[in-house]
Amino acid sequence: MKIRISKEHGSVLMLTLVTAGTLGIGLASYLKLVQAQNRSVMSSQVWNSAIPAAEAGIEEALTHLNIVGDDNRAQNGWTADNGQFVLSRTIGDIRYAVAISSSNQPSITSTGFVKVATENREISRVVHVQTTRFSAGMRGMVAKGNITMNGNCEADSFDSEDPNHSTNGRYDSAKRKDGTFVGSVHANVVTGGGKIYGTVGTGPTGSASGNVGTLSWLSSNSGIQSGHYQNDLSMSFPDVPAPWSGGAYSPPQNVTVTTTNFTYATTATTSATYPSPEPASGVTTNVAPITTTSYPIGFAGPVTTNTSAFSSQSYPTAGSYVGNVVTRIVTSGPRSGRGTWYDYQKITGYTYTTTTYTYNTVTTNSTTTTETYDYVLDSANYETTSLSLSGQSKMLIRGEAVLYVTGNVSMTGQSQIIILPGASLKIYVAGSANLAGNGVMNLNADATKFSYFGLPSNTSISIGGNAAFTGTIYAPNAHLHLHGGGNNVYDCVGATVTSTVAMNGHFNFHYDEKLGRQGGPTRFRVASWAEL
Repeated sequence: MKIRISKEHGSVLMLTLVTAGTLGIGLASYLKLVQAQNRSVMSSQVWNSAIPAAEAGIEEALTHLNIVGDDNRAQNGWTADNGQFVLSRTIGDIRYAVAISSSNQPSITSTGFVKVATENREISRVVHVQTTRFSAGMRGMVAKGNITMNGNCEADSFDSEDPNHSTNGRYDSAKRKDGTFVGSVHANVVTGGGKIYGTVGTGPTGSASGNVGTLSWLSSNSGIQSGHYQNDLSMSFPDVPAPWSGGAYSPPQNVTVTTTNFTYATTATTSATYPSPEPASGVTTNVAPITTTSYPIGFAGPVTTNTSAFSSQSYPTAGSYVGNVVTRIVTSGPRSGRGTWYDYQKITGYTYTTTTYTYNTVTTNSTTTTETYDYVLDSANYETTSLSLSGQSKMLIRGEAVLYVTGNVSMTGQSQIIILPGASLKIYVAGSANLAGNGVMNLNADATKFSYFGLPSNTSISIGGNAAFTGTIYAPNAHLHLHGGGNNVYDCVGATVTSTVAMNGHFNFHYDEKLGRQGGPTRFRVASWAEL
């Protein structure tokens, strides 16, 4: 029997095999395409995730800068490395490595790394940020809540760095300005019968009432001058951390200080050269700091360059600043503030120590004063559970002292804190503070030489009696009570940031505009952002 295979059947089988092969190749290609697309999507997601990782490093670096300010940056986990301060951190599948430059307006470079789940590798992206420095809200009198003026209170301004608007750096009513700012972020500003020579601001939910404007306008008008009130005030109030956790000294008590004062006859002479031959009455060597606006030519000793943060729309000339110049472009806000700005540390003067010789061909008279102080603070860190000064008690500050009071501060009677010329005091207070008595006698007449910092538990600050105050207050959780009485004027010179403010009696507040340039806690913000 013969079996015959049809040619048509063979053709159908061949066609079926070819079709199946074609479908298989197509399916395999499609699977490879889907796999490639999946890898592409995953890589894109990882690529995009690397930027938030890098920005997390930027945020940590800014937080660190705003905590340490101008102190040593090699702390809190940051280490010095080849002129930079670096830190690395891993969080789950991401990590970042950050470096802060050592400039006074530092740059931050952060590299973010993210693991690719299906591959044994990381994707990285680098972000570079240039910072600029500013003062933390030292614009005048700023509060979170209500600011209330009861009585004949006034607020004005002056500029201790401008001889046209100060006398030897001190407030002079004949040279005062109308550049103060009084603002409440979350509540109201009420001047009552008082006056604010400057501007006032509140947040969108607050309001302002009373008398606000320029010196000339308020001389013949009442109310708020047009253009001198805005209700878009927005500010943050970072808490003040404790300055340290152990390792400070206890303030020395009952210290006797001897001061010798020399007086000379009318023939006394002071010169920069030692007299030859030496007078029989002897020679007194005087070593004193001198501050000038011009660099001392030919001076052989060390010279300190004094600077303050400054912004202008003109690029600074060479030799008028130190450090780097940060370019900042402002595209929003008031028209007068838009455009290209340059932030830099402007040179304000030069300080150096000179030696002169005083001699007298007749007689030299000297008087020695010896006084015992309840406390004497030098250049060191001090800590105490409380500070109570009463009666005739006195604390003398003769160095660059930092005092941390973990409890309350109380000054009554004729007590006083005396800050000698050239000295300074930073006081951190955790409890309440009552600065009465004769207050803080800041003999520098420089508000930057006395800084009051209130920790979160500091909820009350009272300045009254005969108390004088020249300095700055940053206590964002405290109610500030400034009070006087009768026909006397109790003055507060400087700037304040608190929770609320009440001014009572015949009390004047004088804002030093210098503090808007260099006062208060040093803060850093982003001036420019770029991916490298």
